[in-house]
Amino acid sequence: MPWFVRDKEKGTATWRRTETAPNFAAAVIELGASGECLLFTAPDAHVAVNGTPVLNGVRVLQHRDEIASADALTYFSTEKLPKVVAFSGPQVKCGRCRSEITEGSTAARCMCGLWYHASDPACFEYGDDPVCIACGRPTRLDGAGLWRPEEE
Repeated sequence: MPWFVRDKEKGTATWRRTETAPNFAAAVIELGASGECLLFTAPDAHVAVNGTPVLNGVRVLQHRDEIASADALTYFSTEKLPKVVAFSGPQVKCGRCRSEITEGSTAARCMCGLWYHASDPACFEYGDDPVCIACGRPTRLDGAGLWRPEEE
């Protein structure tokens, strides 16, 4: 699961995306059996999610949650960066050009599940501001357009 942590350099703070959960002195983060991300805190810990103290020592994290403790400030995200893969599976049609995506060809999948050609033609990143035709999410391999904490 993606996380955003603050990098403090030369008096400014910027957000860095990482796939590794941050270390909290007063909390533990674990992945649940069904894929949810769980935050466990000690009874006397001063940890808040979106400004509200974590009650009963456990919280299921949601997309864009802000986790604050005395030693850290971080954001949790459920957005995953799209990846180019060698397509395998039942034949599907490209979401953009509607031609078949064949076994072994390079393809990218939107978070909503729609497949696109990733090269020749590059349907996934087609246009100046490419978005998925089904869900409207950005379809860029560089991660541009995904949610960032600076937007809060």
